[in-house]
Amino acid sequence: FFYYLSKTSFNLPIQHSNASPSAMTISSFFNNGFLSVLGILLSAYSIYVEYRVEHKAENPDDVFTALCDIEAIGASCSTVFSLPEAKMLSFFGLVPHGSILDIPNGYLGIAFYALSLTRYVTG
Repeated sequence: FFYYLSKTSFNLPIQHSNASPSAMTISSFFNNGFLSVLGILLSAYSIYVEYRVEHKAENPDDVFTALCDIEAIGASCSTVFSLPEAKMLSFFGLVPHGSILDIPNGYLGIAFYALSLTRYVTG
């Protein structure tokens, strides 16, 4: 469905070399702007879930179930966020484990998608 939307022309103004940067097609917005915003939101949610999972011991009465924990199919994103791979920079040895730069992948995602959105908005 999303692939179809990204390849469909809706006869809206098409950006040509002499067109203003604000002229865009639905396809261009969907491929760049919308997906960047969606990526920022999902990355922020992953940071929230990881924070709640890491601080579960501080408040044992608080029951938290992430939206991405789906029992019916055996999927648990909160378990994945607890794995060593959830902090890619230390997993690949780029920064020491436990350092201030040992950040969750969600922060890297926000930085990437924010850069992508900035690049889309500024043309």
